[in-house]
Amino acid sequence: MPVKVTKFKLGFFYKPSLGYNPEGYLSKLMYDPYPTSFYITKESPRIQNFTAFDKIPKNVFDIIKNDLLIMFFCGEIQYTNESNKKIMKYTFNAMLYPPPSKEYRIVYLNNEEVK
Repeated sequence: MPVKVTKFKLGFFYKPSLGYNPEGYLSKLMYDPYPTSFYITKESPRIQNFTAFDKIPKNVFDIIKNDLLIMFFCGEIQYTNESNKKIMKYTFNAMLYPPPSKEYRIVYLNNEEVK
């Protein structure tokens, strides 16, 4: 079943490790790497390589590496299901473990119809 992606935002935010408990995010960056719409099928998935190393200052990277901040990768994808014409929005947040680890943990997933 093909889908047409009409909005696609990726980004990251970070907040202090447990124990600080601040209100809100310290930083949030969302950007649209594909300004035009595109189609995705099971046979031709879209692969997106994303790195924050060029998006955050070195001092923030060092703070994350020292486990004082927790970094999250986030995204919002709006798409149209071409078989039933429903407009859907898929949202996710993944907690990234500090470098040099390349592991992550999904902390939020939501796929809902846009009314």
